[in-house]
Amino acid sequence: MKKVLSTISQALTFQVSLPVFTVIILLILSALLTINIARKQPEIFGLVKGIPILQKEEDELIRRVGELISLPEGEDPSVATVTDEEKLGDQVFFSNAKEGDKVLIYTNARKVILYRPSEDRVVEVGSVNIQEEVEGESTEAQNRFVLLNGTQTAGLTNTMESDLIKVVPEAVIVDKANAANLDYEESLLVNLGTNSDQAEQLADDLGIELVALPEGEKRPEDTDFLIIVGSDRAPEPEEEITP
Repeated sequence: MKKVLSTISQALTFQVSLPVFTVIILLILSALLTINIARKQPEIFGLVKGIPILQKEEDELIRRVGELISLPEGEDPSVATVTDEEKLGDQVFFSNAKEGDKVLIYTNARKVILYRPSEDRVVEVGSVNIQEEVEGESTEAQNRFVLLNGTQTAGLTNTMESDLIKVVPEAVIVDKANAANLDYEESLLVNLGTNSDQAEQLADDLGIELVALPEGEKRPEDTDFLIIVGSDRAPEPEEEITP
């Protein structure tokens, strides 16, 4: 019996060294583990009807929290219990957590709520930064760039790179090369990923046009954005001084 309870306690305990995203996943898995144990061995929890009672208590918990704060609609949260607040010291969200606090995790709404039943109050509310995968690509901020020189003026990709780093400090330059065509007058941005909002903002920040991949240009692999540098980024010729 003690061994089983120890296992449950360990399953519900957060790990300090893990990032927030991993902690959230473990919370969800811990909640599922508890429910599974309750279904198979309800007597461990002092339940006479097993999972229906556990679900009833969870529903009551959600109702009580809903009286204190507006909860996301159309989604049932995953619920977990804090069993050792000392192991949460490095996590900012759980800095004020105490043993017995409940954590409500709304995956779709990207919201997490820390509730203290002993005081009937919400201790903390935060956002869950869950990275959803769409066809193997992350929908988080995408910052992989390929820069192509679309002119016959050498060095323009370096100029664009400097401008890009000012706007997106975390930008990763995958490659710099010449475009298939070398007669581009205007610099262009091509969105190769899925984040259209980021693409529009980036084009506005760089002062270039957002377009589809121009005909004749090859789509680079493992890249989020393609920038074709036009002659508008070429330096102004120095004026000759007449003696």
